[in-house]
Amino acid sequence: MPYSDIIDNRNTKLRDEVNALLGSSDESRIAVGYLYLSGFYQIAERLGDLKEVRILTGNTLQRETVEVLAQSLVSEDELVDAVEAGKVQKKSVKEGIVNEVAEAITRNLQALPHSADRERNIKRLSEFIKTGNVKIKVYTKHPLHAKAYIFKYKKEHAEANRAEGIGIVGSSNLTISGFHHNTELNTYVRGQNNYEELNKWFNALWDEAVPFNELLAERFEESWAIKTVNPYDIYILTLYHLVKDRLKTHESTIWNWEGMPKLYSFQKAAIMQAHETLNKYNGVFISDVVGLGKTFIGAGLLRHLNKRALIISPPGLIEMWKEFKEKFRIDAEVVSRGMIYKGIYDDHSILRQYENRDVVLIDESHHFRSTKAKRYQELQPFLADKQVILMTATPQNTSVWNIYNQIKLFHQTEENIFPIEGETHLRNLFKKAEDGRFQIRELLKHVLIRRTRKQIKQFYSSDIEEIRFPERRLETVSYDINETYHNLYEDIKIALRKLTLARYNLWDYVIDGKKDVEPYSELKKVIATLRVFHRINLFKRLESSIEAFKKTIDNLLAGYNKFYRVIEEKNIVPAGEKAADALYRYELDDIWDEIEEIARDYRAEDFHINRLKTDILSDIYILEEIKRYLDSIPEDDDKKLERLREIIEGIRRETADAKVLIFSEYADTVNHLSKKLKERFDHVDSVTSDAGEEIPRKAAFFAPVANNYSGPKRVDIMVATDVLSEGYNLQDASIVVNYDLHWNPVRLIQRAGRVDRIGSEAEIIQIKNFLPVDRVEKELNLKSILRKRIEEIHKHIGEDSKILEEGERLNEDAMYCIYERKEMDEMEQDDMEFSFDEAESLIKQLEKDRPEYMALIKKMQLGLRSAKTGKKFKGTYAFFRAGDIAKLMVQTPESRIVDDFSEVINEIRCDKDCTEVSVNEEQKEKYFGDLEGLRKVFKDAISKERLRLRPHSEVLKTKKRLQDMMGLFSNQEVRENIERLDKVLNEYFPHQLVPLLKRLNKGKHSEEQYLNELIDIYNRERLPEITDKMQKDETKKQIEFVCGEVIL
Repeated sequence: MPYSDIIDNRNTKLRDEVNALLGSSDESRIAVGYLYLSGFYQIAERLGDLKEVRILTGNTLQRETVEVLAQSLVSEDELVDAVEAGKVQKKSVKEGIVNEVAEAITRNLQALPHSADRERNIKRLSEFIKTGNVKIKVYTKHPLHAKAYIFKYKKEHAEANRAEGIGIVGSSNLTISGFHHNTELNTYVRGQNNYEELNKWFNALWDEAVPFNELLAERFEESWAIKTVNPYDIYILTLYHLVKDRLKTHESTIWNWEGMPKLYSFQKAAIMQAHETLNKYNGVFISDVVGLGKTFIGAGLLRHLNKRALIISPPGLIEMWKEFKEKFRIDAEVVSRGMIYKGIYDDHSILRQYENRDVVLIDESHHFRSTKAKRYQELQPFLADKQVILMTATPQNTSVWNIYNQIKLFHQTEENIFPIEGETHLRNLFKKAEDGRFQIRELLKHVLIRRTRKQIKQFYSSDIEEIRFPERRLETVSYDINETYHNLYEDIKIALRKLTLARYNLWDYVIDGKKDVEPYSELKKVIATLRVFHRINLFKRLESSIEAFKKTIDNLLAGYNKFYRVIEEKNIVPAGEKAADALYRYELDDIWDEIEEIARDYRAEDFHINRLKTDILSDIYILEEIKRYLDSIPEDDDKKLERLREIIEGIRRETADAKVLIFSEYADTVNHLSKKLKERFDHVDSVTSDAGEEIPRKAAFFAPVANNYSGPKRVDIMVATDVLSEGYNLQDASIVVNYDLHWNPVRLIQRAGRVDRIGSEAEIIQIKNFLPVDRVEKELNLKSILRKRIEEIHKHIGEDSKILEEGERLNEDAMYCIYERKEMDEMEQDDMEFSFDEAESLIKQLEKDRPEYMALIKKMQLGLRSAKTGKKFKGTYAFFRAGDIAKLMVQTPESRIVDDFSEVINEIRCDKDCTEVSVNEEQKEKYFGDLEGLRKVFKDAISKERLRLRPHSEVLKTKKRLQDMMGLFSNQEVRENIERLDKVLNEYFPHQLVPLLKRLNKGKHSEEQYLNELIDIYNRERLPEITDKMQKDETKKQIEFVCGEVIL
């Protein structure tokens, strides 16, 4: 093949030619438009052999600026004038250009996949720059399009070639593409004259250029290849990059707090975050623990939204919400939750009159957690297209489906709109959560705001100076339950365990041929639930009070006798919901003629009737036996009640006017206690659900300061069911007595939250929890007593407990916490271990307390690493992100990948005194290898995420109607408008604008009206610009490695 001076990367590679010439040269001069480290790597091995290398680079910023000018200016003269003007540069302009080049190289450094080879090359190049072997300058005057590689030969090569050196000029920049991959066109420039001219040209530009070595050396020294940081830096760097966009949004929004009641900084932070979340997803959970002022947050959010609002309030809080809407000057209507009961959203629904409301706040939204509830079925269709604020301290009461159902109030399709990779279908995501294959907190962190007292104390120090959180002091009050029942407790327990509860287990008595036939098959759906409900109810009421248990036995006995009489005399089985309701509500003689019609579907011959009658009679006998036990107990000899009186008297001796709040789960117990306490004490009252609209007034009588009441009525001792544990301000009191055994901490926390609230003057909140013991247990320590009590509950309920929802089951760990007087802060922690708000608060606190440190964190390059001793895991920690999607992972030595946010955050969480441990070369190689694998895992996840991008169903519906309309219009201009509309109706259509399409599609519009409305949205929302930007943003979502850690 004949020799050619042409170098095009097809037949001859520039990389090979340059490296060959570097091997025969003493010095080199390189001029390029821009450079990347990938280009340096191609020649790194040879640079150390040269006496000096000079590299002159242009900058992409100025090149692009001039090209834009060239496209926009109207004449060539104007372009020339603009370029000439650029030649006379201020110092600040030059510095700006040089800094831009430094930033470009920094981005290049950060984007490089990590490896031991790349680390060595970067260190080598950094050393060349520091020693001056390689000198770099930036040419700032005007665009540098020239590409020249000039080589000064070693003496022997100069003599052999009869020239001091040689050059290559052409199209290749100092990049891996320019050296190897791109199709380029370069040529050799030979001869002494040409060599001298090239040098003269280069030196003239070099003299005009700005030195770059010092700045570049700094960037290399701060890079991942050279710098390591301590573990605390990695922890804070992680948190900062997780929340920096949130912080930027908050800072770029104008927040006007004037004209509102005083808000603490943690409440303002919640409002800002809720505002962003609501605009992004059309819904938000405000779920701070009880007592932190969710009402203030909700009202402040409505004020900032400045939209027509509807507030759905618990019945007892209507007046409070009306006061808040006046205080915050909100355009809002308030409606009672109790008025939403129809089960259908039609013209007769109370909600119909509020259709023009744009945003709906639901207080205590967990009451809308079940799709089976009529209130849910009426509310959900009303909420379509509206923004929804869900306020609840307990978004998940029983299962993850509570959360799903509440999300479906504001997001009524199955599209997974949350930045969670790998699942496009929302219901499937919750199925995974139910099966333990997905942590629901991964979703909640995007849509839920929740802080505990512990977090407020830790991250809002400025508020703590103004807010006094009382010490919450738990006390266990033991009483002898056997003495309370006059030594009949064991006999009663044995009798209860003998009950068949046949009346609530009817499906077991249906003959085989009918079990799967309606209506008998319906009985199967309820038998287990009914049976376990009555078994638990009996056991809990036995512990609550003699009076409550006695009434339960009386009611059961009356119901059983009615049931048996119907079977015996009518030869029918009064099964089913209607029959059960009739037997409960009415005397049998009053419905005797109707009972056959009510229960006609359940014929006696379809049951094993003799076995059923035998078991019913057995239960009647047992219940009568228990009733005889109870009737033998003197009415005024109640040891548990006496223990309560002693407590109140002790409190009164210390503080005569102390307010005491007593809770029981059962209205019968509440009414009994109220009656008996009134015999001994003044100013006693009670509240059960029967009080209805009187509840707010009674709450004000008990807590006049908290409720701004100045009337004459006074209540010092309040006995209540949990109807008073939700939403009411009772912080005049500082003593809470829980009269029943706690199975779960949720109620305890809610009850304590009534008195332990912002504004409480008490230094100590006393929470007294009754615990039953028997004569044998008195000699045991508390833990042993609890263990025996838990065993007793399991023995009584047995396998039935498996059908209970999680929130209804006995929580053993919580019982030990409660009765062993652990910190309540521990009980308030839940599965939402990682909180973006917590991260944001910590970053803000550091910015305030350690601004210099946070300035360093913000300047840190991406890709830095540390090394620390592991807590739970060993392996490699990595934080990758692409656009809105962030993933924190730990790869263990067994190649297991841990990607649960909270688990990973807990692993890297540390304090500022945590020291970096040393890492050997083998461990470093393992770290780089793990990073490569984790990057691939993340890349695969992102690829799947991008593949699942598809238009929203409402967008597709709009698109379909437009396509159908195309044939109706012959006017070319109209058809072009439809085409323009169709173009923006794609997968990048903004999610926040989907409600506009939904509202349009629901309306009854003519084709012309529909088109005009759509054009109005197109123009008003500037849809082409938005969708184009979103599409570009999506394609630009490069994978970034934020930071990592070797965990030993």
